[in-house]
Amino acid sequence: MLVSGPMRSLFFVACLCILGGCSSPPADVTQERHSSTDPKSAIVDPSVVHPVTPDMKKTAFLQAGATAPDFKLPDENGNPQSLDNLAKGKPALLYFIQKDCPCCVSAEPFIEQIAKAYGDRVAVIGIANTIPEEAAKWKRLNTFPAPILSDPDLMIIQSYKIATAAYSVVVSKDRKIVEVFPGYSRTMVQAMSDVLARQLGEKTGPQIDLTGAPDKPAAGCTF
Repeated sequence: MLVSGPMRSLFFVACLCILGGCSSPPADVTQERHSSTDPKSAIVDPSVVHPVTPDMKKTAFLQAGATAPDFKLPDENGNPQSLDNLAKGKPALLYFIQKDCPCCVSAEPFIEQIAKAYGDRVAVIGIANTIPEEAAKWKRLNTFPAPILSDPDLMIIQSYKIATAAYSVVVSKDRKIVEVFPGYSRTMVQAMSDVLARQLGEKTGPQIDLTGAPDKPAAGCTF
C-alpha cells in the first residue's frame, strides 16, 4: 500500500460526495480536504460520518440465501467480466466502491488484507460507480489487489440493494448470497474473513490487522 491502514487514520475528512451521502463531521473536528483517490483520505471515526442504520442491517439480513445477481461489466481495462467468469466456482467477496467516497479508501486496506490472506482460493471483486478509466485510477492509487468493475449506471449496485459505499457481499460457490456487510467495523471485517473461511470448510479465517477500523459499523457515501 502507498499508505498503511494505521497511517490513514492521521486525517479526518467528511465524505465530500457529489451524490450527497456522508454527513459533515462535528464543528469542533479539524477538517482537511483530500481527493477520494488519495490514500491519505481518511477518517478517524467513520461512525461519526455515516453510521449503519437498523434499516440497512435489516435489508442486508434479508438478502441472505438469495441468488446473487449475475453481471456483465467491463473491468478497469475495459474487458467484459461476469460473476461466473471471475469466481470460477470459488467463493467471492464483492466490495462496492463509490468513486468519490473517502470511506471506501479508508476501508480498502481491510479488504486488501482479506484478498491477500485467501489468495486465489477466493475471488475478490470491486464494483464501482464509474467508468473503466476512473476505476483503473482508483485501483492504482489504492493498490487494490483485484479487478474493479465499472457500473456507472448503478444497475448491478442496485440489484444487490446496496445503499451506500463500503458495503461487502460474500457469495457462495453456487452463487448464493451468504451475507451482506452494510459498511465495516472491527467486528465486521473479521466476520468477513470468518464467513469466507466457512465457505472453504474452515472454522475461522485468518486474523486481520484491525488497526484503524471503527468500533461501530460505519458506511460511506450514498450511490
